[in-house]
Amino acid sequence: MTFKNTERQIRKDFKYSLKDSIFWSFMNSIALTFLVPFVISLGANSFQVGLLSSLPIFIGSFFSLLSYQVLRHFDSKKQAVVFFVTLQAFLWLPLSVLYIYFNNQVTIWLSILFYIIIHTLGIVVHPVYMDWIRRVFPVERIGSLFARKNLIIELFAFIPLIFSGYLLNVLESYSEAFIGFTLIFMFAGFSRFISGRYLNKISQIQTKKEFKEELDNFPKRDLAFVKKEIFKDKVFLKYLIFVVIFYFGFYIGSYYLPYFYLTSLKMNYSHYIWWKIFYILGGILSLFYWGYINDKYGNVKIFRACSLFVPLFVLLPALFYNYYWVLILTSFFSGVVLSGFNLSIINYLYRNIKEDLMDHSAYFTIVQSTAVFLGTLFGSFLISLFEKISINEKNALILVLIISAFFRLIAYFFARRIEDPNLNKINIYKKILFQRPVFYSLKYFFFYLSSEEKKLLKQYRKKHKNNRNNKNNKLNKLIEDIKSSEKQIVEKLISEIHSNYKKRKKANQKKH
Repeated sequence: MTFKNTERQIRKDFKYSLKDSIFWSFMNSIALTFLVPFVISLGANSFQVGLLSSLPIFIGSFFSLLSYQVLRHFDSKKQAVVFFVTLQAFLWLPLSVLYIYFNNQVTIWLSILFYIIIHTLGIVVHPVYMDWIRRVFPVERIGSLFARKNLIIELFAFIPLIFSGYLLNVLESYSEAFIGFTLIFMFAGFSRFISGRYLNKISQIQTKKEFKEELDNFPKRDLAFVKKEIFKDKVFLKYLIFVVIFYFGFYIGSYYLPYFYLTSLKMNYSHYIWWKIFYILGGILSLFYWGYINDKYGNVKIFRACSLFVPLFVLLPALFYNYYWVLILTSFFSGVVLSGFNLSIINYLYRNIKEDLMDHSAYFTIVQSTAVFLGTLFGSFLISLFEKISINEKNALILVLIISAFFRLIAYFFARRIEDPNLNKINIYKKILFQRPVFYSLKYFFFYLSSEEKKLLKQYRKKHKNNRNNKNNKLNKLIEDIKSSEKQIVEKLISEIHSNYKKRKKANQKKH
């Protein structure tokens, strides 16, 4: 059997893929957003919050190397993905009721353990999912299809955040916040289960026989961490060093911001959720522009410029924490800038790594997650150190945020050492960060959603196509006329030559 993705099948699979992603976003938007407040309400300290946020990423990155080994226990990629997703969904159920059977400290550690397993299950199967999906949809259309899907996903991600924040506020007023967390985590598991059902409806790309043949032909990969061939690439080494410095400095303070808001500032759940929503909103409203600007001016210019402003996202909350509107605006601006940074830092791999992208990507993931983990642990160490020298927790957190800002600034100066292969010049700070992203994206966003403008665009394209066809027809007619004229001239010339030849022949015959 050879899988054929006809237009009808593509539309059908895209519908199921979109529904899967929407329900996945319900689970994903709930995950750390509400797990952190949950463990804080149980009495978790900053070290435990840091572990909950960073340890799953660190452990999961290494398990991503086992994806193809795991596949050998299944009959298809689709079967493997659906199995892991379903298992991931069911693990939310015990997590949601742990506090009923265990004391607070045991519940905190078990919650961290369960979330590590949940996250790792998703990481292990993600490369398999990517390989399966890229064969379901035509390669030349994946960009446009998934850009549309990502926009819809981000919009739907608001729903559980707003609803869950409202639910927690109501139940907290009755001293029943833990019931709210139970309902939220059960909803996360249910959403992931529904996501798996829609995944199961997407097309199968191979028979069991074809799948087994692919596995047998797949070369056994060397999982050794150090590969000299990769580390001979000095440009890639500079890029990796920048990744280490940036993510280490970024996560010294990043995961402790929610802890700072919820414990030291006593922010209620409603304010906390709106802080998260404005971050997501900033990313959505700048999404279109970053794609355009990355293609036009290159990735290096983007992550250089973005990294200059990243220190502000912890420095402003540390200095102006009494002003909620400052926290909201900072969250929105960080959503704008970090969406551009995240896009450019990943696209750098696709654009600049010409060979062995899989191994380069694996190194990037492992180095990035290690830097996140070490940065988070270092932040926790600083907090405990400051507390030991009689600095209260609030001031200790403020100092850690300022130190994080300092390390982020170091990353910006190192980014300037990375060679930029794109020579197009741009006033990066004016046109990208202060003027364009949100306004450009708003214009594009409303244009994207406007059916009337779509009709006008369709009419314009049709008219333009007709004009182009008319021009082509006129040009073709002119070419035909020229060819016809040339043919007539050649035939006339040949006729005259032939006539003159006959005349000369008759004249010669008369002489003889």
